[in-house]
Amino acid sequence: MSEPSRGKVSKRPYIILVAIFLIATVITGVVVWKVTKDAYDDGESSDTKVKVIESAEGSAGAKAGGEEGTGGKGIKVDGGDSRSEQPSTERPPTEEELREKPWLSLRMPRDVLPVHYDITMYPDFYGSGTQFYGNETIELEVRKSTRFVLIHIHSTYVNVTSTSLKDTTTGADIPVARTFYYSPNEFWVIEADRELSSPGNVSLELGFQGTLDGIVGIYKSTYTNTKTQEKRSITSSKFEPTYARRAFPCFDEPNIKAEYTITLIHRPEYIALSNMPRDGPIRNNSHYPGLVTSKFQRSVKMSTYLVCYIVCDFEYKETSSKTGKPIRVYATPDKIEQVDYSLELAKHTLDLYEDLFNMSYPLPKQDLIAIPDFISGAMEHWGLITFRESRLLVDKSKSSLVDIERVSLTVAHEMAHMWFGNIVTMDWWNDLWLNEGFASYMEYLGVDGKNKDWKILDKFLTNDLFSVMIQDSEISSHPIIVDVERPSQITSVFDAISYSKGSSVIRMLYAIMGEDNFFKGVSNYLKEFKWGNARTDDLWNSLSAVQVNGASNLDIKHIMDTWTIQDGFPYVNITVVTSDKGKSTVSASQARFLSSPGVKIDTTASPLG
Repeated sequence: MSEPSRGKVSKRPYIILVAIFLIATVITGVVVWKVTKDAYDDGESSDTKVKVIESAEGSAGAKAGGEEGTGGKGIKVDGGDSRSEQPSTERPPTEEELREKPWLSLRMPRDVLPVHYDITMYPDFYGSGTQFYGNETIELEVRKSTRFVLIHIHSTYVNVTSTSLKDTTTGADIPVARTFYYSPNEFWVIEADRELSSPGNVSLELGFQGTLDGIVGIYKSTYTNTKTQEKRSITSSKFEPTYARRAFPCFDEPNIKAEYTITLIHRPEYIALSNMPRDGPIRNNSHYPGLVTSKFQRSVKMSTYLVCYIVCDFEYKETSSKTGKPIRVYATPDKIEQVDYSLELAKHTLDLYEDLFNMSYPLPKQDLIAIPDFISGAMEHWGLITFRESRLLVDKSKSSLVDIERVSLTVAHEMAHMWFGNIVTMDWWNDLWLNEGFASYMEYLGVDGKNKDWKILDKFLTNDLFSVMIQDSEISSHPIIVDVERPSQITSVFDAISYSKGSSVIRMLYAIMGEDNFFKGVSNYLKEFKWGNARTDDLWNSLSAVQVNGASNLDIKHIMDTWTIQDGFPYVNITVVTSDKGKSTVSASQARFLSSPGVKIDTTASPLG
């Protein structure tokens, strides 16, 4: 870059520029204040991108309602006092404040919990469309008398357009006093004009609409068919960890499980997929000609992040497990010949894990699908696992051995989640390692059973153990079990400590107990907490109950706490001192291994000192 001129410069242009800048700043401030005020007065947060439909008649939004949906004919604007509550950042709320304002709590109250969602969705991704429309009826169990029902939404992506409550027993409407959005904790708050009595059951009916923009939640995906060169669009979903609230109003915490009945409205040349098989044939939508309806069977109990629905033009190949469960792998029509290897491996691992865990795969089908633009390597949506194409497809003419190994480990990992994560889910995100660490170890056993000549168990050392030791030797490392408070902190837990160190300590425990004893304890754990949630100590208790080699039971918690609730790993320094008389004394000491040995550490930071 050339050197600037050093000549004398007039100050007048700078004065004019400063004046213009100050005027522009004032005008911008006034506009932002006005827009923000209007948005809150209209019942929307200032960052809401979705426009409320005031009249759904004849619109695409109406197509999600009517006789095919759960909320009347079309979608209406919510009534009542919809102004957003403003957060108080001065101090944590007191118990008395939480009784009057439960939305101030980050975690959802347990006064009212979902039993069943009946969701109808119309994703309008065709052509230039980027919107979705839906409604739902949620059966709620009132466990503690309250006036409030809280439900998660992310207002940037979802806008609630109608809200109503009904007494399930009598069918009578329960008047709603007001509704509003509390943005700090992403709650849509419904206040009834009377107390909802416990024990009791009510139904919550919601209309909503949103945007398919983005790459998580429910979103529009576009690909080009390499054989026809035609550009095609699909809609897919990715809800882990807290993105279900971007697609539909829900109780978006892993330990609030419910059953789901999903209905998707789509064009007839597309197929619809969800966690469960279709419930009967595809039906013409008599209310809206040109569209069809695919309704799916009622699901098992599962967390919101495991829900999945896709509308696409893909093809599939199929096989079945040894117990007759259909297994399909879906891909774009031009890549359908690349699914054979993953289809075979999915069958192998499903059969293997059923034997190892002594527990049948509980769903009536298992699908795997390659999404052209998927943000993660893969995601364990129950019954409909989604993959990045490079983690599922194998082109026999182009894929290297490294590519095939990566696909193998990913498929085996996600299949393990059908038990560890889906049948039994961690209670909260601080125990994410229960899902990911276990699946990260099982993937090696799954692949080894299929390809013994690969010696894949040896590669665990270089792929996971040695690499995570480097990270864990840094002062910036963290324990496997970490405190997670806000949703923004959750994604940070999806790291090598949860996956690689988690799998390394599972591998160590497997070696201590032996294969038979280890899987006996794991099977007991899965059966005790089936359909529910568990914490790390629950796993330790199940493993401790197993007698090892006929001896007294091991105290697994005592062994494993040192590896899971504090960061780092130890080195042992052994010193041998030989006296003049030839007598040797051996002493051993241990300390945390650090890549920078001169760094001072605070030992009080560990709960174990």
